[in-house]
Amino acid sequence: MELLAAAQRFEEAAFVRDRTSALTGALRRQALVQALFDGGRVEIEDGRSRWVIEQARLLTVDTATLPGVVDPPPAPAAGVLPRVWTDEALCLARYFDRHAHRLTVKTTGSWNFPVPPGPELTTIALSRRSAVSSDS
Repeated sequence: MELLAAAQRFEEAAFVRDRTSALTGALRRQALVQALFDGGRVEIEDGRSRWVIEQARLLTVDTATLPGVVDPPPAPAAGVLPRVWTDEALCLARYFDRHAHRLTVKTTGSWNFPVPPGPELTTIALSRRSAVSSDS
């Protein structure tokens, strides 16, 4: 991107910037949903609400004003969360990521919240460029 901008190829540099941003966002969303999926069966409390989640699917949620059971979708086959359920899983994962410091968690899997930020794509590109130029 810097090389394109230096060559005054601003439209191409903007395109690379936008594509890099889109890729970074997609990788972050994937990491959030995967962290929730890796939890297995998770019981989460924050003092006001209690959620039960299994394989990134919301099974129950209890709040002071809304106790009840959610109609969960069937368990995903082969560890893959169908696209139709990803929005709910992403919404939950983002909430848990932001509020991880105040949650009480019991899980059968691993609890990886807050999810660490991914590597900077500029760092990846620079290390790739270094590897390519050293091969030449």
